[in-house]
Amino acid sequence: MRRVSLSFAALVVLATTASCLSPTLPLPPPEHPELPVVPVSVLDDASLDRLRELLWGLTGLVRVHLRDGGDPVALRPPATVRDIADAIHHELTERCTGARVWGPSARFPGQQVGREYELSDGDTVEVLDR
Repeated sequence: MRRVSLSFAALVVLATTASCLSPTLPLPPPEHPELPVVPVSVLDDASLDRLRELLWGLTGLVRVHLRDGGDPVALRPPATVRDIADAIHHELTERCTGARVWGPSARFPGQQVGREYELSDGDTVEVLDR
């Protein structure tokens, strides 16, 4: 018989149909008080946004936006300019000389950085090539 091993980095209890709960009454006590309880309703955009951010935080990934728009690129930390160039196109990795960065990791908007510069979650990047 083959034994399967499971491991969980994090667990969260979702209280669905939270729109049916009375705002004056607290949630019922959970069976596992050590787990966070997140009330969620498809009718409440704010609760869905909180859930989305919570789930994103559990992934441990870094979101990097490209200057020309589009969806953000998700990378494993530590994410560098070289990593984002590789995610765009493998040939760009070789031609990449650095980037301009806007966001949390930049000291000022449009900071020019090298290929090995470490990016933060929420940064916007314009990759520079030769």
